[in-house]
Amino acid sequence: MGAGGVVRWGRIWGGGGEGVGPRGGGTGGVGGGLGGGVIEAEVDEEEGEKAEDAGEAMGEITAGQYAAGKWGRYLRAPDLYFRLLREHGERFVKLGEIAEIRFGIKSGCDAFFMPRDVTGEVLRRVRDGLPWTEVGVMTAGVKRSEVESGAVRIVRAGDGTLHGIEAEYLRPEVHSLMEVDRPVVRARDLERVVLWVREPLKDLKGTHVAQYIRWGEKQTFASRKSKAVPVPERSTCASRPVWYDLTTEKIGIGFWPKAQQYRHIVPANHGRLVCNCNLYTIVPAMKAVRERAALCAVLNSTIVALFKTYYGRYAGTEGNLKTEVIDVNLLDVPDPRGVSGELGGRMREALKSMQRRVVTHLVEEELMGCHSAERAKELAARPVELAQELRQADRRELDDAVLEMIGVEDAGERGRVLEELYEETARHFRQIRVVEIQKQEQRAGVRGGRLTAHDLAESVWDSLGEEEKGAGLAAWVDTLEGEREECEIAEGEAEAFGAGHMFEAGGVVFRRGKEREIVEYGSAERAALAAELGNLGIQGRVGLAREAETCKAWLGRIRERMEAARGRLEAAAGERTGVEKLREQTAQLLMQWFVQGKS
Repeated sequence: MGAGGVVRWGRIWGGGGEGVGPRGGGTGGVGGGLGGGVIEAEVDEEEGEKAEDAGEAMGEITAGQYAAGKWGRYLRAPDLYFRLLREHGERFVKLGEIAEIRFGIKSGCDAFFMPRDVTGEVLRRVRDGLPWTEVGVMTAGVKRSEVESGAVRIVRAGDGTLHGIEAEYLRPEVHSLMEVDRPVVRARDLERVVLWVREPLKDLKGTHVAQYIRWGEKQTFASRKSKAVPVPERSTCASRPVWYDLTTEKIGIGFWPKAQQYRHIVPANHGRLVCNCNLYTIVPAMKAVRERAALCAVLNSTIVALFKTYYGRYAGTEGNLKTEVIDVNLLDVPDPRGVSGELGGRMREALKSMQRRVVTHLVEEELMGCHSAERAKELAARPVELAQELRQADRRELDDAVLEMIGVEDAGERGRVLEELYEETARHFRQIRVVEIQKQEQRAGVRGGRLTAHDLAESVWDSLGEEEKGAGLAAWVDTLEGEREECEIAEGEAEAFGAGHMFEAGGVVFRRGKEREIVEYGSAERAALAAELGNLGIQGRVGLAREAETCKAWLGRIRERMEAARGRLEAAAGERTGVEKLREQTAQLLMQWFVQGKS
């Protein structure tokens, strides 16, 4: 097996069939996971942190101390990879030698520390006529004027309750790259904030944030994977000198996603934002502004998009690339130190152009819309076709400048290298997509026909973790805290009369065709909760919260849970198919399984 990676195609065995795989082959194929362009499984509370701590400990080994583990590149990398390193190796560097790759914030309880900013939503409701006294903010003394001025923000904690916190004690937080579609993250695009307080509680007397911290001291935010203990007693929180202090001075210039599939985006962090532990933050060792900006550009180049695939690992069968801290540390990247003003300017302008548009996937469009293994093989037999992203002028300009920076001085030679780079990149992601289609078809028991929405939904569902699947909405509601009262939720489209109804504020009308049935629930809040569950497909005897405030808190948590699930599942369905109708059907079926459970 020479340095050129001469094994171009291998056979993948297992999973009920045989498929064409990427270079070097291997048991089980490549990939797995949600299937999103940039996929981030939302990590709540402390789950998974022990494993991450172990990975972080390994990541502390510097690139110069360890390099033998990434032997897979000798099997899978193309000739271009080795030629660039052989001819221009002095202009490459291990990323860990010029930047610190740090885990994002491990809060110990995202439901408390990383609430959603709902200030805009609350103010819209107030302007539509909702009295300020009925907004439902738990924090005492919050005035409408200070919220409208921006001095105070309204946040929704993980249990659905609303709180007022001074803006100075909050910071925008990048919780996932699911919503990011270009190589920059802007505060206005984020709905999550993180509690950012370093002062002792005694110095916060009279502030809204002090009320929030004291409230959090008593909350458990229990889940299936975290014990019902007050937040400060959780191991991650208890290990901090001040349990609520998440502040840090080490702010990165960009974010690297742990898991990714068909897109390559390393978003720049111009706003000094912080991220959740779903992401890594990149803290450069260089102080020069030009070099730091060049590093951002380099990390979004196609060279890095291809090279990263030889340092991470593919899990499962859907091409989901996982990169741990140590993988990113060892990644060979073009060295931006000492970049000239001219080249630095070219890269900076090219990246700015990419930040003004949507960065799409690196798989040719026809394959993204393909769901037949037979058709996929036909397409794979054709000459490689570049995806639209690989034809963008700004990407080509960025890559050309990066090649010149590493020493490819002749413009004609750079052009030839670029074409080879794009062809190898397209070929790599084509092979991953072909294997994904084959495995989807094998899993569904289909041979030679087009996949249905059910087949695609099965593929997505199998790739989800148990926490993401859940046990069904009804089972999850049973875990919510509060006194309950058994109530009947009828079948049909539900509509709560609401508090403004003169005679039946606690009533819900259920419509089934021409039939209509009215059920009384005793309060407008419980009626709203029953209607919400009914419209989500939950019927029969259900234990609903007894108290009005608990009903409102449950309703907020249910809506937040459904919103988060819908975003994840729609994104996953979108990465499985480019056909709009099929994508919608797949997402709809996934949401049905999420609510009802899947037998």
